[in-house]
Amino acid sequence: MTAAHPGFVRWINEEWGGDELFAAAMCLDELAEACGGPYGEWGTLSEEDQSLLLQHFSALQPDKISLRAVAFEYQECVGDGNLHKFARRLRDEPVPAFELAPVWWRRKQENRVSTHRYTYTVELLLDDYDRLITLAGVLVEEMRDAAEHEHLLDLRMIHRELERGRDRAVPAMTGHNRWEFFVILTAEHMDLLRANAGEHVRSGRETADFRAYWRDVDKALRSARSIPFS
Repeated sequence: MTAAHPGFVRWINEEWGGDELFAAAMCLDELAEACGGPYGEWGTLSEEDQSLLLQHFSALQPDKISLRAVAFEYQECVGDGNLHKFARRLRDEPVPAFELAPVWWRRKQENRVSTHRYTYTVELLLDDYDRLITLAGVLVEEMRDAAEHEHLLDLRMIHRELERGRDRAVPAMTGHNRWEFFVILTAEHMDLLRANAGEHVRSGRETADFRAYWRDVDKALRSARSIPFS
């Protein structure tokens, strides 16, 4: 992952403490996972193609906070099953990296990149958390054809992290069949999740039972403890 231009050197120095190998390892880890990991599509690529894609992805110069989201968007733009084809394209022609992460690139140009990420501890009944994952997925599907790709990408990132948080759950000390779920989100993503919950609470279109469910979720999200994630 070598590029001699000043912007690349500044990125390595400012974001990764001058350690290019560390930057490459972190970028590789997130890109590979976003592309299916060693047992998915990424694992079917040759080392040459993996290196080529990593170098192209690194040209985006993502920061630590946004790295996972940038890798996710990059894979989304390439598309499932298209890694081999895209690697061949890169060998034949230059492709501006920003075309594979337009949301990230626009936010970066407009100085709207998230600067803080937290581990939020959300306490809910197990069934209620599972329902939250399902409803977040339904919302993503309903917005799939929406023109506002930036908003959709944020919701997909939230849905993915809610699924990850399910695997980290532990029984809550308060008991009553409640569990603690640890989700790692930017402050902006948590604000968006809370806003969606609050909208359901205030909605006059929902049934009483559904509004009651969202009141519990809204309360859990707003009282979630947070610590900076490093």
